[in-house]
Amino acid sequence: MKLAPDLIISTGKDLVDALALVTASHLDRQFLVLGAELAEPTANVTAAN
Repeated sequence: MKLAPDLIISTGKDLVDALALVTASHLDRQFLVLGAELAEPTANVTAAN
């Protein structure tokens, strides 16, 4: 089964480095980061503190 979520949600600062790599490689997916921010977010990333 291939998953194709509409939105990928992450909370906290623990995955910020991993998300920085993944979000740039998957511009066709939307990401929501809660409680942290990426240093150089791409257009597919929304962050909320």
